[in-house]
Amino acid sequence: MVLTAILPSRKFGLGELVEGKAAWNIGGVKADDLMRDPRFAPILMKIEGRIHDSDMDNLVAGKWIPKDSAVKSALRKAELALGGKKPSTKPKGEEEEWVAALSGQLVELGKQLLRDEGLPVAYFALGIKATQGSLETQREMAGHSRGYLDFLEGFVKQARGEASE
Repeated sequence: MVLTAILPSRKFGLGELVEGKAAWNIGGVKADDLMRDPRFAPILMKIEGRIHDSDMDNLVAGKWIPKDSAVKSALRKAELALGGKKPSTKPKGEEEEWVAALSGQLVELGKQLLRDEGLPVAYFALGIKATQGSLETQREMAGHSRGYLDFLEGFVKQARGEASE
């Protein structure tokens, strides 16, 4: 199964998304309207929860420490894979393996939401885009290489009702 996604400046059956424009239009629905859709927040939570879990698994295992740039790469690879693009090279080293694994997990999440909940691919694609925006904002606000991942740690624990350490 190949999922089609809304990619920058490329038109698909669901509509068009032009990078850099706030007025995304997907199937006649604007991005602002999607953000108000009650199904959208859980999509973001699932995406960001998966990123957080992957980060924590790596830290607990005592492996290398992921940075926001690795998450950015994984999100971009997932976005491309949703559009049908296969990875061009095999991952080399721990970081590339982690990026490839996270990207694969995000693609599988998109397929699962489509299969189990009938969620339009456009919603998941916008969830990936929104997550990329959140990453940029949090990294810029924190001013260090794990700003987004550090933010996610507290945010996801709070959203899941887990106790803070």
